[in-house]
Amino acid sequence: MVDIMEFSIAVVGAFISMCMFSTLYGKSNPLYSLAEESYVGFATGLVVVTACTYIYRVGFLGISAGDWILAVGIVLGLLTFSRIFPDYAYISRLPIGISVGAQLALSMRTSIFTGFAAHINAVIVNLFPADAKLMRDRWTIFLTIIPSLTFFLYTI
Repeated sequence: MVDIMEFSIAVVGAFISMCMFSTLYGKSNPLYSLAEESYVGFATGLVVVTACTYIYRVGFLGISAGDWILAVGIVLGLLTFSRIFPDYAYISRLPIGISVGAQLALSMRTSIFTGFAAHINAVIVNLFPADAKLMRDRWTIFLTIIPSLTFFLYTI
C-alpha cells in the first residue's frame, strides 16, 4: 500500500513535469515559470544540503577523530570565498593553484603508468623463445624500436 507521502510526491512530480512540457506548445506560461523556478530552487537546495552534510561527515567528524590533515582542506576551501571581496580576491589563487596542481600531478602519474610504462614493459621480452615465429616477431619489434628511439633522440 502506498502511503500519502509517496503518492503526493508522485503527483507533484507529474504535475511539474507536465508544466515543464507545456512550453513545447508555444510561448512560456506561468506554469512553466513556476516549474522552472521550483526545479532550480530544489536542485540548488539539494546541492547545498548534500555538500554541507559531506563536509560535516568527512571533514569535521574526521578532524574530531584525529585526522588533522583534513583541516588543511577545510581552510583551503574557506580561502576560496575570498573572491567575494575584491581587495582580498588574490588569496583565492592559492587553493585554486593547489587543486589544479594536485589534479595535474595525479593525471600525469596515471598517464605515465598506463601509457609509457605499459609500452616499455611490453617491449622488454625474451628475444630467444622456443617458437620460431614468436622469435621472428620479437626480433622485428626489437630491430624497429632501436632506430625509432635513435631517430627521436637525435631530432632533439
